[in-house]
Amino acid sequence: MTNTGNITDTLSVSYDSNQWQVTIPVTSFILEAGESVEVIVYVSVADNVLAGDEDEAIITVTSQGDPGQSDQVELTTTAVCEEVYLPVILKYWRCI
Repeated sequence: MTNTGNITDTLSVSYDSNQWQVTIPVTSFILEAGESVEVIVYVSVADNVLAGDEDEAIITVTSQGDPGQSDQVELTTTAVCEEVYLPVILKYWRCI
C-alpha cells in the first residue's frame, strides 16, 4: 500500500465479500507522502473444502484525510490439500 498523496495520511484497511475467515493484524497505517507499507492478510481455509476450491475477499484501503479516496484489490485464495500417509507401526512387548 502506498500513500500517493502529497501529505501525511492515515490509511485504513478493511475486507468484505469473503466466506473464509480473514484476519488483517494491522488495519490502520500512518504514511508520509509517497511512503509504502506491506499489508499482511491471513486467510483460514474452511474445514470442508476440496482441493481447488476458491474464496475471494475484497481488500479496501481508504484515506482518513479524504474518505472519498479509496482503492481495492480482489484477493483469491485457492485450497491446496495434501494427504499425509503414516505407516502402521506395530510394537511388540515381550515380558519375561
